Amino acid sequence: MAGSFFMSEDSLMYYDPSMTSKYPGAMSFCGAIPGFRLIIFKYLNQTSVAQEIGDRHTKCWLNLKKNDQGIAVWGDGVTFPDSEISQAMTTISVTASEKYFRLDGLEANDIDGFSDYCVLCQANPLGVA
Repeated sequence: MAGSFFMSEDSLMYYDPSMTSKYPGAMSFCGAIPGFRLIIFKYLNQTSVAQEIGDRHTKCWLNLKKNDQGIAVWGDGVTFPDSEISQAMTTISVTASEKYFRLDGLEANDIDGFSDYCVLCQANPLGVA
């Protein structure tokens, strides 16, 4: 498998395939690797990891999208406002119609899913977080 795997201080494993994709392709790509998903940052102990990844990989897709009420929801069903990381990371909504988010530093910016951005997959070798 091309790309690189690394463990981070949040005890999660990351896979960087060194590729870009549109949102649907990024979700499918990470979901096709057993145990992996597109990146999610929900906890305060992930702040420095999110910052480092956001700084190193400009504009990566997040497993975060708006629901029908316009609320950002992580791929595991936890709303962004209910996640600890909302104390450190902000969501930036440009327009109500954009429903997907990309990571840019410690900002989650909403955007359409049809632009190519960095793909980064995440797994918990100890179980689902």
